[in-house]
Amino acid sequence: MDQKKHDLYSEKQENLLPEDRLKEIENKIRQLEEEKRRIEELKDEKERQEIKTTQQTTELSEQKKKKGASLIKIIFLPLGLFIICGIIAFLVVDKKREEEKKQEHIRQLIQSKPGGQVENLYWSSRASGKMNWNSAVSYCENLTEDGHSDWRLPNIDELRTIIKNCPKTETGGECNVSEKGGCLSQQCLGEPSEGLCFCTYKESNGGYYSKLGDPDGIWLWSSSALPDNSNKRWRVGFSTGLVISSEASVGFHVRCVR
Repeated sequence: MDQKKHDLYSEKQENLLPEDRLKEIENKIRQLEEEKRRIEELKDEKERQEIKTTQQTTELSEQKKKKGASLIKIIFLPLGLFIICGIIAFLVVDKKREEEKKQEHIRQLIQSKPGGQVENLYWSSRASGKMNWNSAVSYCENLTEDGHSDWRLPNIDELRTIIKNCPKTETGGECNVSEKGGCLSQQCLGEPSEGLCFCTYKESNGGYYSKLGDPDGIWLWSSSALPDNSNKRWRVGFSTGLVISSEASVGFHVRCVR
């Protein structure tokens, strides 16, 4: 029976009119097109989902970055501000200390430093201002201090007796400049490279090189003149324990002796 039905169906199919066949083909084409359209829609939908997923992933990543940045700001911003404030405070305090140090140094330079006895000599207070050599000589000749008026400007040998911590320029040191030793010319200093008449520079040394507490920046006149240059006189400085000569017209500090 089934075979017969199949044969009848086949015969029927063979006997279909061309118009019917055309309609059938058209229907199949429409079905295929509909199927293709659905596939394309599914493909478009999948692409949209993928794009959406990518956007969401990107947004989540950006949110995490923002949260991370915010967390870093929350943690490190106060820490950074604390460090910066600490540095600023340190600099301010350091600057204040430096300024106080400078003011103290200026005060020491201006202030009349007391004198006293060193070995067998008596020294006056240091004059509060600077003066040229001629004024220094006159100052000591007219000075009355501690009930005495027999003061005079010290020679270079006497000035060297108040130098300390510089063996080269202390009395009997390598520096040859000496009135008693008869060496007062510029050549007595020796070559600068030899460094016979000074020691290491010490800033704000608080009297490191002076037995009377004269700090760096203080230069004291002596009465000793250079035989090879009548315009120059010897002096000592307490930044390096230096013995050196200068023009008599320049202003330096004064201590008198008796």
